Amino acid sequence: MISIAVLTTTYRRNQELRLHLESLVRAERFSDVHVLVLINGVDVQAEALLSEYVRKYSNIRFIKSERFAKGKARNVLMAKAKEADVFYFLDDDCQVPQNAFSVLMDIAEANPDIDCFGGPNLTPPGANTFTRAQGYALGSLFGAFWVRDRYRIYGKPRLADDRSLILCNLAIRSKLFKQAYALFNEALVCAEENLLIQNLISAGHRCMHVPHLSVFHERRNSVPKFFCQVFIYGQGRCQIIKKSRGWNWLVYILSGFAVTGLCLFFWMYYGAILTTYIVLCVVNAAAIAVGVKDKKVFWPILYIFPIIHAGYLLGFIWGLFMPARNICHLLVRKGSISRILKISL
Repeated sequence: MISIAVLTTTYRRNQELRLHLESLVRAERFSDVHVLVLINGVDVQAEALLSEYVRKYSNIRFIKSERFAKGKARNVLMAKAKEADVFYFLDDDCQVPQNAFSVLMDIAEANPDIDCFGGPNLTPPGANTFTRAQGYALGSLFGAFWVRDRYRIYGKPRLADDRSLILCNLAIRSKLFKQAYALFNEALVCAEENLLIQNLISAGHRCMHVPHLSVFHERRNSVPKFFCQVFIYGQGRCQIIKKSRGWNWLVYILSGFAVTGLCLFFWMYYGAILTTYIVLCVVNAAAIAVGVKDKKVFWPILYIFPIIHAGYLLGFIWGLFMPARNICHLLVRKGSISRILKISL
């Protein structure tokens, strides 16, 4: 039987953490897995909550650390985890369905030549209209383009790259982490799994997207927080490109030409571009609302599309020319989305 170590980092998300832990203990074959949670910074409430679960369940442990970047926190987790065949990375605001561990064990046993497995993250049942709309928009071609499979159940298990895999629901065979290229980059503010997966594929390992290996991921409950999320995704993608060997200098040149060209093109034809874009938003929002039989999501999706596209683009531009800092997250926590927009523009 495949052994699994579930690895989660947490920091000041106690309500979400409790839901996360409850989903783990309710899952099939929970007794066959080991859970290790890293409290990534001073968090007395998380420590009290995890102590409660440790007393109840012998296969749950937690450790504490100073505040680390996401990549370093996960490297620390792996170093402290009990020996297992597979490390299963989950976010602390994710809940697993009842069959999650059974699905992972079965797929890992059936595919010994595959070293990395992942699946989609879905909107939790009972979500409100705004958060449902986020999930539908992110799972659409117009909303998330080539990464939409991260947010929808579609097709059969298939070989994949970082466009279809995401760290909130990612399993990797532990033997890989003996190699330096399989460690998480500790300098990235986001998307550290993208660079890791690219390194794995470059080294000859194969990755698989498993649609039925899904988790329920809490969506952002406000426009500023959602903007922050996609802004950081754009920043992370830029950092990944800049890390590509031999392309660092070319990224600045090509991106500078691209941004300049887009600005000139928009300035010349802004009326036609805006009209076309608005029509595309309306048509795609209507198609989604009809397709999922949920008319209430039509209006939120109309403004969620621009948030996704503008936030990602601004994050990418920020990543090109500004230091690798999670500035958007910092400002949103201080309640000043206007400062983000001012700085980014």
